[in-house]
Amino acid sequence: MIRTTVDMKTRMEDLNREMQAVSADLYAQTETQQPHGPSGNTSAEAPHAPGERGSDEDDVIDADFEEVNK
Repeated sequence: MIRTTVDMKTRMEDLNREMQAVSADLYAQTETQQPHGPSGNTSAEAPHAPGERGSDEDDVIDADFEEVNK
């Protein structure tokens, strides 16, 4: 049972250390499962720059806009 703020801070630090260890393990597992590097890019092409048209499947339009409040 948590009795003081010092106890709570200590337990939070312990929890954070454990979460960091788990996260590092998960990250290491995903890197070993991706044969083409961490980006997962298996194509020979480099990724497209923002606003540059990619494949025909892309329906994304890069545009500037202005928010108008009424």
